[in-house]
Amino acid sequence: MPEITLVQAVNLALARAMQDDPSVLVLGEDVGAEGGVFRATEGLLERFGAERVLDTPLAEGVIAGMSVGLAAQGFRPVSEIQFTGFIYPTIDQLANHASRLRNRTRGRLTCPMVLRSPCGGGIRAVEHHSESPEAMFAHIPGLPLDRCFVLREGTDITLVTWGAMTKETLAAADQLEADGVSAEVLDVATLKPLDENGVLASVAKTGRCVIVHEAPVTGGVGAEIAARIAERGLVSLLAPIERVAGWDTVMPLYRLEQQYIPSEARILDAVHRVLAYQ
Repeated sequence: MPEITLVQAVNLALARAMQDDPSVLVLGEDVGAEGGVFRATEGLLERFGAERVLDTPLAEGVIAGMSVGLAAQGFRPVSEIQFTGFIYPTIDQLANHASRLRNRTRGRLTCPMVLRSPCGGGIRAVEHHSESPEAMFAHIPGLPLDRCFVLREGTDITLVTWGAMTKETLAAADQLEADGVSAEVLDVATLKPLDENGVLASVAKTGRCVIVHEAPVTGGVGAEIAARIAERGLVSLLAPIERVAGWDTVMPLYRLEQQYIPSEARILDAVHRVLAYQ
């Protein structure tokens, strides 16, 4: 199987969905003629036409509101917010309408929409392009997927992560293997509902856990994962859980960006502390 980038995977998935289902639409800022700021929608306008690939105004609230309306009327919109730092105007539509529509109408209406947005730093961008506010959305009922993925089998320690931190976490696991430590890597993929059983099964096998995420440590989803393990998997633990996360501050400009983003070295330090615990 050939290796492809995440952007290429998104592009292929969108094309397949649009090919299989004429009700699937793509909309957002520059998703058509420009192919998206990261080129995730490149080629879709030429292939599916302007009625199904819509360039919108610079108005994130409108993008989300249009998506809710389209979804309620039988379409399956896939909308894009260019950067997660621009997503805050959509919260009214997502929290008050998209997530509640099925419950509010007792199942008469539903809202099968997807809102895509890249988050996290590392791209040397300016403020509002590098934020990781996923914990905020985990508090909104009705926005779900439901499973995690074991990216690497291991027996000595479980590394739990998601998003862009998967790269650094896998690199740390490679280094640990070279040092004789077998690390299991879980990509939880979905933060709510969390695949609690998958995490607990891994921790039951290894007895140790380090959680890695780019969002600030305080109130981050890593705290929720640690709490679930403590509640249901405490007897499996051979050492306290460690979290490796972003700092409780605004993402700095790019000269200091790498001081904020959890590094392979910080992950390894946490792992060694957990392994040394007696």
